[in-house]
Amino acid sequence: MKGLYKSVVSWAASAALLVTGITSVTATAESKVMVGYPVYMQSGNNCWAYAVLSMNNFLTGINYQVEYVYGTYITVTGNTYVNNSGANLDECYGVINYLLSSYSPTKINDDMAFSLIKSKVNAALPSLIGGYYYGNPGSVTGHAVVLIGYSDWTNSDGSRDTSIYYMNPATGAIENYPYNTNATTQFFKSGSRIFNWSNAGSVYLN
Repeated sequence: MKGLYKSVVSWAASAALLVTGITSVTATAESKVMVGYPVYMQSGNNCWAYAVLSMNNFLTGINYQVEYVYGTYITVTGNTYVNNSGANLDECYGVINYLLSSYSPTKINDDMAFSLIKSKVNAALPSLIGGYYYGNPGSVTGHAVVLIGYSDWTNSDGSRDTSIYYMNPATGAIENYPYNTNATTQFFKSGSRIFNWSNAGSVYLN
């Protein structure tokens, strides 16, 4: 499976600005998103399953149905899967590791550094990322999306604007959200809710 190559589409731009007629500064932009990444919409509280399904189908080139992921969940956890129920990061990792073991999945209880994001996207390796939405006191909602792209803009003054692209099973669309390279906590958005990625964690492939 690892020999199957998937590509990314890349947009790059460079603009030179003349300063005082002597020196110039350059603004550069780079954006990459995985080509042909499958988009799915969840049917209940099963965003994780459609996230894993998309990763598996993208890398194997086989159009499995979500029941295939449920069956793997039962095999890995030994638990009966309740239809349209959620799964924690450890369970997601277990299913991904079973389905895509040749990619040596890695689980971290944190977000991913932007340099790591770029390396995975450039290698056409999707990553499952989780997030927590903290509502009313005591109310926590989890959500999973798949990281499949990034944009990296360096302004002429040296400042930097970065963002991530992800397949969101809640909307069945490819979406993007800013990534703050100077912050210790990262987020992504789904609908009107902003999810804390850093507190939930990630599963990436190698």
